[in-house]
Amino acid sequence: TRSVPTPLVITCLILITIFYVVIHSNVSYVEFQNIKLGNVTIHPELLSPRILCLIVTAPKYFLDRVKAVNATWGPRCNRYFFITEYIPQNMTLQQINFA
Repeated sequence: TRSVPTPLVITCLILITIFYVVIHSNVSYVEFQNIKLGNVTIHPELLSPRILCLIVTAPKYFLDRVKAVNATWGPRCNRYFFITEYIPQNMTLQQINFA
């Protein structure tokens, strides 16, 4: 039988590990962001994450929670929507007009 020399096996394992780490690291992605492809450039706005927030609340807490979210963390989202069960007989006129 033929055996493979140990240094060759170790070298191959090291190369495979390095290749795997480089392929799956963010370093190559960051470097790719700065490369111009001909006349094409990547707009910086496309590289930043966009956050959509869906806030679920009950009709009886709707107005209080909407005010609280708008005053605190809501503006951090790019877009945010409030989701509630619409029950006209249980909601006040102020809640309906706000929605």
